[in-house]
Amino acid sequence: MNQQEQNKLYLRKENFIDSKLKVLEKEVSGMQKNLYEMIASDYVGKFDTKDGKLIPSEKNMRLARELEVIMNNFSNIFQKSVLKDFANNMLKVTDFSIDYFNGMGYSKKKLNDIKKGMGYISERIGISDKGNILKGSYLDSLSKNAEVRKGLKDFVINSVAGQKNYPEYLKGMKEMVVGKAGTDGILQRYYRQFAYDTYNQVDSAINLHFADSLEMEYFIYSGSVIDTTRPFCRKRAGKVFSIDETKDWKNDPDLIDKKTKQSYNPLIDRGRYNCRHSIRYISKELACQKRPELCEK
Repeated sequence: MNQQEQNKLYLRKENFIDSKLKVLEKEVSGMQKNLYEMIASDYVGKFDTKDGKLIPSEKNMRLARELEVIMNNFSNIFQKSVLKDFANNMLKVTDFSIDYFNGMGYSKKKLNDIKKGMGYISERIGISDKGNILKGSYLDSLSKNAEVRKGLKDFVINSVAGQKNYPEYLKGMKEMVVGKAGTDGILQRYYRQFAYDTYNQVDSAINLHFADSLEMEYFIYSGSVIDTTRPFCRKRAGKVFSIDETKDWKNDPDLIDKKTKQSYNPLIDRGRYNCRHSIRYISKELACQKRPELCEK
């Protein structure tokens, strides 16, 4: 298979990921409306007011804490109706990786044998062999929507403590949950970054597993450069590297989030959160063709 056909296989996987992210975006938008309906029907109308304003009463502060009950119910629904499919779609990228490496000349039998040893990746994201989310896993904890809960709870507590005008409180709650013109709702903001990062980290982990098993040493830091591209990625985009050269990437002054550099894995984390670049493994022959000094060493 020539280089152009391999490029098409690689792009096919990227298009699949993009299409599933769009599906998730639509589903999250719908679930956002469901969350607001739950809050509007069972919650916001229970608060005590005086002269059209919320009052810092014991009942109102207790109600602020009771938001947890609504969020627990919502998180259970969200996990079953959205995250379960999301997790299973993530694992489907394995088949695209098999096609890509098969296009490089590796047999399907060998690649399928390698696939059998990838159970740890399912465990890593928290999906069972039956396609269910594992209790206590990364995806299970993510479905609890901790940041969303905190944002909503803080809004209610601050509104009560500040004796906010009741109609303004109702309007603010709705805009916070479902958004308004030019502003996304709280779930959309939360899941947009998480979803892209998780998909790409899982894809990177899958490809690294195949590359390790096939003893591949070289890759292209794949992806384009745009206005918002970080300096770390800007100086690497489109270039060929050996795996050995990534050992000191954690010390690059342009790498963001220095506090966690000891846990940084360049072949999975790349340019950190919201990074649009990927690790694309290539043969030694192609690496030497694109960067002759690698072979001269």
